[in-house]
Amino acid sequence: MGSSQLSATHTTKCAATSSSLNSIGPGSAEDSIDLPSLDPQVKDLLSKLTMETFDSISDQVIEWVNKRDGKTLGRVIQLVLERAIDDTMSYEMYAQLCYRIMKGVSEEMEDREVRDEEGKPVLGGQLFRRFLLLCCQDFFERIWIQKEVTAVAVASKNAEGEIIETLSKKKKKARVRKHSKESRAAQKANERNLAFVTMISELFRLEMLTEDIMHEQLKKLLGNLDPEEEDIKSLRVMLTKVGFILDTPKARARMDVYFQRIGELTKNPKVTPRLQSILQVRRPFLNIGLG
Repeated sequence: MGSSQLSATHTTKCAATSSSLNSIGPGSAEDSIDLPSLDPQVKDLLSKLTMETFDSISDQVIEWVNKRDGKTLGRVIQLVLERAIDDTMSYEMYAQLCYRIMKGVSEEMEDREVRDEEGKPVLGGQLFRRFLLLCCQDFFERIWIQKEVTAVAVASKNAEGEIIETLSKKKKKARVRKHSKESRAAQKANERNLAFVTMISELFRLEMLTEDIMHEQLKKLLGNLDPEEEDIKSLRVMLTKVGFILDTPKARARMDVYFQRIGELTKNPKVTPRLQSILQVRRPFLNIGLG
């Protein structure tokens, strides 16, 4: 099931089980979980996750999940993704954790509201895949909305530069502080998008995500006529990590378009020489994706 095929009901499913990811739509009363008691337990386990403790913590997370229901599974996936995006040095470890949970979740695990095309319940590992896709789609939409909102705010403040210069010293400081805050918010949004791209690339390499969500992200990154540094870095990450997987005969036309666009960016005077060098991704990828 591709991300573009998600129904409105399913698109809100991931958000409905989260207190922090509820921007897409509220869940019903039946969707509610005792989050105050759930989150600290999972977060405590995740805070102890290292390569040395990986097997032990993974087993504990799986055991904990299997004592609960499908809605809890969706929330755990959200917490793992949030942790991975914040812990920018351990994407592969968190992707491996997702893989272990997918393989270890009980085959009887279900959410009675999640059904396949025939109306049958989606169970176990397939339910995990469904929730993972929904959560990634949720993250994808929220991060890009945040990037767009903060970019507009920063552009608006930049346009006020001349006005600020005419203000009194006290008012000027207040405006500059507000501008700095918005710039930091924009930078944070860009950093989270880079982290998200890296994480979904690792998940895709483990065959837990579909090609559709990867192509959707690539198109979004390449659609910006004036890309920011983190967008170009994200593009580089995706192409080097999963480009060699995506570049199949079936997707050749899509990849041709991507590289045509990359060629245009390398000649764009708004893209600095340093960023242009980042865009120098060879095709075919050969062993690039193995690093």
